[in-house]
Amino acid sequence: MTDQHLERVVAFYEQQEVEDGRLETDIGRLEVARVHEVMARVLPPAPARILDVGGGTGRYASDLAALGYEVALIDPVPGHVTTARERAAAGPAFSAEIGDARALESADASVDVVLLFGPLYHLPDPRDRRQALLEARRVLRPGGLLIAMVITSTAGALHPLRGDFVDTHFGRIGYFHDPSTVGPEAADAGFSIESVLGLEGPAWLFDDLAARWDDPVRRERILEVARDVEAEPSMFGASPHLLLVARKPG
Repeated sequence: MTDQHLERVVAFYEQQEVEDGRLETDIGRLEVARVHEVMARVLPPAPARILDVGGGTGRYASDLAALGYEVALIDPVPGHVTTARERAAAGPAFSAEIGDARALESADASVDVVLLFGPLYHLPDPRDRRQALLEARRVLRPGGLLIAMVITSTAGALHPLRGDFVDTHFGRIGYFHDPSTVGPEAADAGFSIESVLGLEGPAWLFDDLAARWDDPVRRERILEVARDVEAEPSMFGASPHLLLVARKPG
């Protein structure tokens, strides 16, 4: 990533002010529910040490801290870090600092889990994505867990099918993964791949997703479908996000 590209990423989030409210939208609530489901299956018991790299305004950091995990968030966007610190001050507590996924300040083998929810879809240069993965591997203890999120290459094409689509110019600062490359990229950085999972499933395309989500019966059906197809590669393109679950060899 050039300094100019990093400046564009920071400017996008500072000017658009999109991140803090994103997870409260209809698609955001589906994302959060599914991330929590997957993390409940794979995370080590609390109080494990979690480094939330590119953690934005701290929604996931706060949720994990509430479960008893020791969480440190880093993000390159000053406004995100300010909001995350305000969230942490209100409790539950976690730390939040400015940082770069490609040059982590954490010591070697010092954390149990690294979350990469953001960096890999803001690094268009494969060398930068590899560096971020290598840094995650460096700071993980042997046997430590990586959970990384990417945006699928079909997401940008499918999003305009929603009636409420608003062009936020994300494509100018984002990177969209071919699903078939997600596992190999991490394996090339020395990780053992446990799973690649479609996160939301196809229900995110419903224009009336918010109403469906507010109905407990329909909400559970949405989640059931997402679970049913999460590991089916032919359905990966139906989800806007994929989650990679991988481990540092121990």
